[in-house]
Amino acid sequence: MIRVIIADDHAMMREGLGNIISKSEHSRVADEAADGLELLAMIACIECDMVLMDMIMPGLSGVELITKIRKSSPKIPILVLSMHNGWKVASAAIRAGANGYITKDSDPACLLDAIQLVARGQRHIDPDIAEMMRAEVAEHLQPNSQLSDRENQILRMVVCGKSTKQIASELTLSPQTVSTHKKRIMEKINVDSTAAMVRYYIERDMNDNTQTWI
Repeated sequence: MIRVIIADDHAMMREGLGNIISKSEHSRVADEAADGLELLAMIACIECDMVLMDMIMPGLSGVELITKIRKSSPKIPILVLSMHNGWKVASAAIRAGANGYITKDSDPACLLDAIQLVARGQRHIDPDIAEMMRAEVAEHLQPNSQLSDRENQILRMVVCGKSTKQIASELTLSPQTVSTHKKRIMEKINVDSTAAMVRYYIERDMNDNTQTWI
């Protein structure tokens, strides 16, 4: 059973989230906090498996709150549930130490899935926001010195979401040649799948980009 602390400054939102979580056989509400300071105090004295928090609350909130949680409780999973659907806010939350980010217009089933994934130590980002992040990373992707010019070109197209067939058509190559290049790229950056390749570069961009958006 996943014990969740809910942190949101709106009582109706906390109640609604509590009802959704309580209907799941895999999770329950450990407690509720109305602001960041209350959340920090709860984490210090209540046994829980993860935090579900709003990005903006009175007083301590956002990146600063996530950073403080990560320092005081480095292993506790943090899932951000926010009204902001822009990639910059989500990227700031992930860089600060959040394990997941979804928006408040998500379906209840998506929320419960995200809770389970984040509680298991996986990262989950709203698919639409993840797509925006991927496009942004692809646009500003710096060449990797480990890769050849052709490999960097194919890598950029992979991060953009293009399939092997699409890449082959645009570069006038055979699909087999593109697959060979992709295999070499994965070997050089030490990942084992195309999805892991994309995730590697999105996360690298988050870590390299030090600008704070909140």
